[in-house]
Formats: sequence, C-alpha cells, structure tokens
Amino acid sequence: MKSIILFLSLISLSSATSFWSLDEGREILLERLGPLTSEESEEITTAVTPEVLPEEKELPESWKGNEAQESFSTARRLLEREVFGSSNSTIYCGCEYVVVEGKTMVDFSTCGFFPKDGTWNDRDRRVEWEHVLPASHFGKFAGEMKDAWENGHVLCETSSGKTYKGRRCAEKVSREFRLMQADMHNLWPAMGSVNGLRSDRQIAEISGETPTFGTCDAEFEFGIFEPRDVVRGEMARTYLYMEWAYGGYYQIPDELRPMLTRWVQSDPVSPEECRKESRIAEIQGNSNPFVRSHCEGMVLESSESSDPVSAPDMVGVEQETSEK
Repeated sequence: MKSIILFLSLISLSSATSFWSLDEGREILLERLGPLTSEESEEITTAVTPEVLPEEKELPESWKGNEAQESFSTARRLLEREVFGSSNSTIYCGCEYVVVEGKTMVDFSTCGFFPKDGTWNDRDRRVEWEHVLPASHFGKFAGEMKDAWENGHVLCETSSGKTYKGRRCAEKVSREFRLMQADMHNLWPAMGSVNGLRSDRQIAEISGETPTFGTCDAEFEFGIFEPRDVVRGEMARTYLYMEWAYGGYYQIPDELRPMLTRWVQSDPVSPEECRKESRIAEIQGNSNPFVRSHCEGMVLESSESSDPVSAPDMVGVEQETSEK
C-alpha cells in the first residue's frame, strides 16, 4: 500500500536524523499523498500513534508557558490561519508571501532572496515554521527531555525493535517538551533554506557584511547566526520569554544576555508585534510579558494586506514544515 511504504520511508529518515517529529511526519505525508480513502487515512494515523506513552505528569507550579495543546502541527496551522493570515512576511529575510487556495506564493523581489548555491530547490521556494529559540536548545537543556534527546528511552523503540533518540524521542516521552515545541510565541515563518542553514546555530553579532542568500541580511559563521537588524528585538524578546515561561527547562547563557539587552533596546516593540502577541495569547491562553508590557495604547495592525503581491514575481509552492 502506497501510504504505508511512504510512511515507513519517512520514519526511517526521521529516526536517522531527528529532523521530523512523528506529528510532523504524519502531516507532511498526508499533504504529499493527496486524497486518501478513509481506510488509508486511518492506517496512517494508527501507524504514527505511539502504543505506549509514559504516565502524564502534572506541570510544575513555576510553569507559565503553553498549556493549551501539545501538537506542533496544530500550532503551525493555527498560526497560518488565525495569527499571520493569508498575507505576511518571513522573519529572517522579510520575503512577502500570500496564501491562495492552500498555495504559498512568495514575492522574492521584496527581499532580495537568492539560493545559496545559485540553484533553486524546493526548500528555497518554501515557507516553513521556525523555532526562534531552536528546539534543541531547550530539548537538550535538562531533565527527562535532555536524557531522551541524548540517550534515548525505553519507550523509544520502533515496532521492529530499532531504538532511536533525538527530538522524536524527547517528543514521545516528555509532555513538557511537546508543550514547549508547540508554543506559538516561539514560532515564525521563514524561508526553508534559511531555516535549514540556521538549524540550531546560536544567535550572535558578526563583524562585516557577508550575506549568504542574495541580499537577504541573514549572516552565518561556524556555529552562529546573525539576523537582520529589524527583527533582533523580536528574537531577543522571544528568548527572554522562553526562559521566563519555562524556568528550569531553559536558561539563557550568561554571555548572551548583554547582546539581548542591546537588541531589545535598539529594536523596540512594534504594533505588528503587539498584534501577533495578543492574538496568540487569545488562542494559547498565555502572554509574552516582554511584548505585552509595551503594547498599551498601541493601534494594532492587521495581518491581512489589502495590496496582494504581484503575480509575475511569485513562485507558487505548498507551505510545509521542517525543523531541526
């Protein structure tokens, strides 16, 4: 059966690289297969549903973050439909895009984006959902999720007896990890290839100007990544939020704090950032105080643009998700 063959290939890749979670794997597979019979759909769902899960623990009293839902795929779909809307722009390059009948149309003339190696591939044309604070930074920080990510777990075993670790294992055994990876305050749209190269690189300031993707102002050196000036505040406030919301599960490195303070001051909260924060708080049930405290009295902007991107400059692609 085509669905099971493709699913097994996907899970094999996932266990080798920890690139997709089970939740994402199911979503991506269903998108790529297209229309399925009810029996095929049920078979896929059954195949990716873990048979054994650890006993659910209560969250600690210090927990101030997401408690609404544990599905990363649900989180990104809510962002697509309820927060960012059908017209917006990517965080790292500022590429404007619109969603038309399920297709994401990117206007590359708005951001100067060009493939790193000069040859276009699927990820160069794709909008993905990016963890501003990479999942591995909290997944490998402490406790049960760190142990599962680095060493695996007795429950992290396939039906054929093959063991696995990494993000997929952390997601299976840790409710805390599932909630943190689905926190919408930490998710933004990004060009797929930029997201992929950023991976789990730490944010930093890089001397000089050496853009990698055309004139997109996202710069990379070994192990570090420098975002463009106009989103540094958003990224800094996201790091501060994740530490505040998940005390004991993530802590900002001491050497990073002075830079984050500078970024917060040099790139203050905007009406659009307030609008995003407010809408996520309505859906998810908790606020980012590092944004909310600056929003009183602001006129919030809508995510819906009245000026569609001109069709000749667009490339139509399906919006998918890939994560480190």
